[in-house]
Amino acid sequence: MPGLSQAGVIWLDVTRLVSRAGRGVLTGIDRVELAYLEHLLTCPTAAVRFLLRSTRGYILLDKDGGKALRDLVIGQMPLGSADRLSRLFGKGTDPRHRVEASLRPLAIARCLRGGLGRMIGRMAKGPGWYLNIGHTGLSAARLAAFASQSEMRVAVLIHDLIPITHPDLKPNLAGQTSIRVDTAWATQSAILQGMANVTLPHALIREEEMQAALHDLARAAGVTDPPHPKPEGIPTPIALDAIYDGTVEKAALDAYRRDYLNLGFQRWNEA
Repeated sequence: MPGLSQAGVIWLDVTRLVSRAGRGVLTGIDRVELAYLEHLLTCPTAAVRFLLRSTRGYILLDKDGGKALRDLVIGQMPLGSADRLSRLFGKGTDPRHRVEASLRPLAIARCLRGGLGRMIGRMAKGPGWYLNIGHTGLSAARLAAFASQSEMRVAVLIHDLIPITHPDLKPNLAGQTSIRVDTAWATQSAILQGMANVTLPHALIREEEMQAALHDLARAAGVTDPPHPKPEGIPTPIALDAIYDGTVEKAALDAYRRDYLNLGFQRWNEA
């Protein structure tokens, strides 16, 4: 990625990958976070750190630790044994505890839950970016710890704006049922509210505005020569028009009838 070295130190949050390692097939967001990890590992000019929220606090890794995590996640390295404390509490077979035990010896810094801000202050030298892709365990306190650093910026990948733009589609967010509010549903609002309590976001960009805003974002990050995406070079599964028919359309309508009504959806091949 040209110009990445100009952005300062990149702190990628890998908590989601640690929680998913050894648990079977990765989800879509898992694979996105893994792609960020692999890209930063292979970029020779990037200064990177990898942060994970562990079961006991926080662990900070450099590229060597990041490579070990990648190998654990994709199965190139077998999971090690959990440490004595995990075994004492009956967590000896839990994949996450085994992954964390494999990564702790590779840590360049560690801290308890309340020590994140101090650890960042010790380890962050100069400007940098905190990137959070997966949202696992994301909290206002973690965002505040980074936002409070004068030369640190925060970037969080927004998965879905529906809880903000169409809260009526998530009824339990409005307290209409006794169902527990899933953190993944509430995350988008929590991110914005958590950041705003500490510092105003530099920008809030909607998905449809992203392409036009990319160059402005790159300049703000000090990247003078941003890469040009080439979607035609990305391998894709079977094209939708190869399998689309009336049966697929009817199944989508049955499953998402409320979205069709509220959002004005129409037949896919007429959109």
